[in-house]
Amino acid sequence: MIDGVTTYGSQDLINEIIYTEPVFICTIGTTDTSTIEGISGAGATPELTVYTPAADVELMVLGEVRCMEQMAQTIVGEAVAPTPAVITKAALELANIPFVIVDAGCKVKPEIECMRLGSEYGRDIRTGKGVLNPLEIYENAKELGEKLGVLHDSLVIGESIAAGTTTALGVLKALGYDADGKVS
Repeated sequence: MIDGVTTYGSQDLINEIIYTEPVFICTIGTTDTSTIEGISGAGATPELTVYTPAADVELMVLGEVRCMEQMAQTIVGEAVAPTPAVITKAALELANIPFVIVDAGCKVKPEIECMRLGSEYGRDIRTGKGVLNPLEIYENAKELGEKLGVLHDSLVIGESIAAGTTTALGVLKALGYDADGKVS
């Protein structure tokens, strides 16, 4: 166990990875779904959500945001908070964990080097064609995961995708899963 850290559920995974050398994979992407009013809190306005993934990884890598005037904000109701990328950056630095930025399809490209899984950003999920190139992204992600898996003991995957939760819910429901109230 790690002093000061409380875990819930099975300890098996924690015991298995506690002394490993992980790499953090931050996958970024945008969808037109995020620009629908009220769908995403990952930006001060729906229009700014397309900048959030690029701004998040610029903050993580450069310590500053270049693609927009200020760091992304998270808006829930009337509450405003800085992007969770601030916490991600601090955690990675404190734990000295290396990380890789992977672009799965961004409308606004960050001003940093990153691996690209696909060339198209996500469209509006209501059209039924939210992801134009899913096989390309899947195959490239699988190949990248296999390569990184050889180099590192464990892979920790995170994301910065405005409306990603909404998109995940839509995909799960389209696949026939009872996902209502189970994705957040």
